[in-house]
Amino acid sequence: GANTPIQFLGDFTEVELRCFYTLAAWRFELTASNLLDEEYYSNTFERLNLGYQVNPPRQLTGSVRYRF
Repeated sequence: GANTPIQFLGDFTEVELRCFYTLAAWRFELTASNLLDEEYYSNTFERLNLGYQVNPPRQLTGSVRYRF
């Protein structure tokens, strides 16, 4: 609305990494989100939520799959 102040936040870069290896029917995968563990804030533009969101910290996820 007219009374909502506009604030500009700085730029950011988020690095994500995904590695996988397939061996016969097996697949091994490793994923890293926010690899450099940077913290940044972003505006929320939802109608009922006026504030900032903070990105999640570094997250590592692994998986092993077998295809029958």
